Amino acid sequence: MKLKFIIPSLVLFLGNIVTTHAQDIKGTWSGLIQIPQVELPLVLHVDAVDGKYQGTVDSPKQGKFGFPVDTITFENENLRFVLVKLQSVYEGKVVQKDSIEGNFTQRGAKMPLNLGKIKEEQISK
Repeated sequence: MKLKFIIPSLVLFLGNIVTTHAQDIKGTWSGLIQIPQVELPLVLHVDAVDGKYQGTVDSPKQGKFGFPVDTITFENENLRFVLVKLQSVYEGKVVQKDSIEGNFTQRGAKMPLNLGKIKEEQISK
């Protein structure tokens, strides 16, 4: 009798752990690309359409906004996005809720880029 109660409870408990730990990358992320003697802000906007991620990138200091991301993948807490025209790739890993540590590689030059999720109320309209 007790076993019938324990197993469903355990399944519900473990299901909650998995869903609460899963990161949602939809939203706006920002960080600073560390270039020698310069920090270059980069903003990534991510949305999901028909179960696939899509997005754009802004480089405010360079006056570039809405540059389309060619591919975005997010698997096992690893984020990767590609900007073909810029010959650029970002690869990072979720290290804590709303924080991703990684590297931005452009034309073979690898630069640290850690991203933090921006809350909706922080986005200026």
